[in-house]
Amino acid sequence: MTAESRRGILSSFQRGFFTAAVVAGLVAGGIGAIITPLPGTAFINPKDVFAFSASVAGLPRLAELYSTSSDLNYYNQGDLAYALASQSNDPTEIEKYRRMIAAALEIAAPKMMKQSRASLYYSLGKIDLLLSDRNAAIRDFRQAVDDSKVTVDARIKVDPMVREFLAANGLR
Repeated sequence: MTAESRRGILSSFQRGFFTAAVVAGLVAGGIGAIITPLPGTAFINPKDVFAFSASVAGLPRLAELYSTSSDLNYYNQGDLAYALASQSNDPTEIEKYRRMIAAALEIAAPKMMKQSRASLYYSLGKIDLLLSDRNAAIRDFRQAVDDSKVTVDARIKVDPMVREFLAANGLR
């Protein structure tokens, strides 16, 4: 092979490599644009949603727990909030858990699966019952049913208190 033919091969190799690099750069830029959060989507991760919500509700230990969690789902955080709230007899303390769930829903409800929203509204209704706020409980349970009747039906099978409340208030 002559030196001139090797330069032609090298030159075509360089052009091919350059073309591949340009295409790869365009693809990477396009993917980056797609996965880069849009304005207003700062709270896309459940961990961030609940860390923020717990901090604004005045639950610093829970905010710390959320901020250091590696894997978190929307679906079961209402259950945790209710369990913690039900351990207290202080309405002010119980209200903090209600505010946390309400803030999480306000921030992220449109980004959640309907089953997760239903689960959080269900837990919010249970916290309303702890606070003896029947009207808020009805509103929250109604929202849970609207979001996912299947989720609510599955929960009330093992939750007779809520099942009775829903039946007594025409929500079932």
